Amino acid sequence: MPDFASASTLESLLDAVGIGLVRARADGRVASVNAAFAAMLGCPVGDIVGEPVDAFLHPEEADVPVAALGAVPGRATGTPDDAAAPEAVWRLARLDDLDAWARVSTTDDGDGGAVWVVEDVTALVAAERRARMREREFRFVSDTMAQMIWITEADSHHRYFNQQWYAYTGLPDGATDGWGWADVLHPDDYARTEARWRHSLETGEVYEIEYRFRRHDGVYRWQLGRANPHRRADGSIEMWVGTCTDIHDAREAADEHRLLLADLAAEREALHTLTATLEARIAERTRALERSNAELQAFAYVASHDLQEPIRKILSYADLVRHDAPTGAIGPDASDSLDRLQGAAHRMSRLIRDLLALARVTTNGDRFAETDLGAVLDGVLSDLEVMIASTGAVVEVGPLPILDADATQMRQVFQNLIQNAIKYRRAGAPPVVRIASAPSGERYVAITVADNGTGFAARDAERIFAPFQRLVGRSVEGSGIGLSIVRRIVERHGGAVTAVSTPGEGTTFTLDLPLRHDTSDDASA
Repeated sequence: MPDFASASTLESLLDAVGIGLVRARADGRVASVNAAFAAMLGCPVGDIVGEPVDAFLHPEEADVPVAALGAVPGRATGTPDDAAAPEAVWRLARLDDLDAWARVSTTDDGDGGAVWVVEDVTALVAAERRARMREREFRFVSDTMAQMIWITEADSHHRYFNQQWYAYTGLPDGATDGWGWADVLHPDDYARTEARWRHSLETGEVYEIEYRFRRHDGVYRWQLGRANPHRRADGSIEMWVGTCTDIHDAREAADEHRLLLADLAAEREALHTLTATLEARIAERTRALERSNAELQAFAYVASHDLQEPIRKILSYADLVRHDAPTGAIGPDASDSLDRLQGAAHRMSRLIRDLLALARVTTNGDRFAETDLGAVLDGVLSDLEVMIASTGAVVEVGPLPILDADATQMRQVFQNLIQNAIKYRRAGAPPVVRIASAPSGERYVAITVADNGTGFAARDAERIFAPFQRLVGRSVEGSGIGLSIVRRIVERHGGAVTAVSTPGEGTTFTLDLPLRHDTSDDASA
């Protein structure tokens, strides 16, 4: 049987379980150590014996209050005092500078020296440090969040609130631990809050509720409370971690939204009634418009036949008088009267034709189809070839688009604008007309017709599009309807036409036209 009383046997046992043994002489130097203690320092036994005891304590060694270890504070340096510190936690000085912590139990050896029993608690100290660090990190994160955060034990005892909670309630730290938080709960919410909380405690279900808490200024605001259970490995609940999120403004907005929806429903009903009324009126006006169009068609027929017939007779009889009268029978005054009569008849005939063209813009137009404006303009320039040549006009044409349009009406537009540019030219300056196009947004194109003619004042920019409006009297041939036809055609195509001019410098007409139309629409209407 081994001799358990012998020193060698004791050291062997302590080495086997990793417990260090140190004997210190009365002079404070090490008398002997076992292999386990040498391993704790990371150096041979021979390097320790004879050295001062405090040589193996870390220079920055300090008392470590590790509650979990049951440690009692000891001295920072020197040999531990038996009376003051029978047990303490010390930081050792390893040769490799790694952290090493030991729990040291001290006893008197009877000869003025001391015996230390040293247990390596480095792992326990590290775990305690990590736990403290995690707690500091949790508190830092929770205190920086906008939400109020709380922790409750499994028995419903509230043990933690973050700083947002105390800032909101205005209460001192710890004042709402336990059930103290209920003091700031709205009295009307207490019963259902307690019932919901008890239900979650009994079932382990997620806790969620909307309730009101009193703010530091006495105002109750709605909060969304939510807590999840934190479970142990065996599934039992260790604690609840919850949050309170301010939803007061959102609830008020939701209430306003509900009221708004109710108002909208009433307005929708009123709108439905109004829509039905408007649809009935539109249907009636549509029928009236159809009757008006029919009457306009009838007028167009009368204008093209019955009204023109008397004018043709006037012109014919004037020609007969002029040609059948004996030589010398028609004097200068009578000849002048005949000229005036024929001129007036021609103007009346042209006016009737122009009025007919204006009336037919919306009633007799063709359906929109893919139209090459460049080809249309080529045809117009061919028709106006004599007029262009006789006036020395120059027409410059840039690239023009292909778009959905009534080709015949586009021909009228270009013809009227080019004729206007040539007719209203400046004396002594050959007319120059520039026609170009450029994108205008995603769906439109802007076509410009610019000239160097006489121009007009800015105040007349709208007046020129009204029927029978002539800015220069009868000095220039025309009925005063050409630009009205241009505007009517452009508007029928879903576009707009504007004019910008400077007297004595020229005019630029801009036509904004859509590139495409819905082919299902009846564009001829």
